[in-house]
Amino acid sequence: MIVLTPDLEAQKREQEKKAQFEALVKRANSEDPIAAFKLAHYYYKKQEFIKASIYLREAAIQGHVEAMYELARMYEIGEGVPSSYVATKKWYREALKRGHPKAKRWFIKEFFILLMNTIFFVTAVAILGSSIICIPYIFIKMILKHLG
Repeated sequence: MIVLTPDLEAQKREQEKKAQFEALVKRANSEDPIAAFKLAHYYYKKQEFIKASIYLREAAIQGHVEAMYELARMYEIGEGVPSSYVATKKWYREALKRGHPKAKRWFIKEFFILLMNTIFFVTAVAILGSSIICIPYIFIKMILKHLG
């Protein structure tokens, strides 16, 4: 019977972890969306946001709903990717289409922003009357941006 010392046991565990990680990377790179999502989560926890976003995008493209939601969130706050309203909306919409329970919150928030801006515009017109010529143009651009 072979008895492993604590150093040998730790070394063996490290080798097993390394082998598991390499297998995960191999699966993620061979179009396994679950593996890609797990790898993205690993990199996110290590605060390697660019790597996390790469694997999230891969998982999202392959239909992983949680990856779609998380990628949208990263685009929303510009974490690991450039902040992009268009990409944020795209990935939240994809997650919503596939039934992600939290994706609807973003659209509700955007609706209330649009509603508050509308109220502001109507109030400004009522108070200032016809002296505000440029606000309608700005308002229309804002509506088109939100309806996208």
